[in-house]
Amino acid sequence: MKDTIYTNALERVRNGASFYVDLKTRSLSINGKKVISNGEYDGELGITKITACSEEEAREAMFLWLDTLYMDYRHSVPCHGEDEGSYGRRYFSALPASELTDEDIRRGISRRHARAMLEITLLCYIIVGQFEWTEGMGSWFWRSKRCKDFVILKNWIY
Repeated sequence: MKDTIYTNALERVRNGASFYVDLKTRSLSINGKKVISNGEYDGELGITKITACSEEEAREAMFLWLDTLYMDYRHSVPCHGEDEGSYGRRYFSALPASELTDEDIRRGISRRHARAMLEITLLCYIIVGQFEWTEGMGSWFWRSKRCKDFVILKNWIY
């Protein structure tokens, strides 16, 4: 796998690094060091705009991937002491540990890693211009058709 900002950031988070995504400023910090600042970065980002199909098909592919990442996060398993409300601001909500099913726990997706996948992927899609606000998305927010709890605010994009 090619070493890109995206793959490197996710690998570092998987290995315990802290991370912070700011969608409004288009920034990503890993262990307190800015990796992306105001949408600017050095190196290869690792996510490119989908161009191999129509714009509508590309948008649908992006939303399907974001829905999948959101559901992984929503049903992820928190680390000891990590549940909703801990570790500061969250863009999205995950189920509390008490509401996870046996299947969720068996899958064992780490909440930190699932959150990193979702937030960093969304940030990269915004930076490359894949996620653009279009007519019909709503004035203030977009809501997934597949996952009604998955909402992206317009002011995160613009």
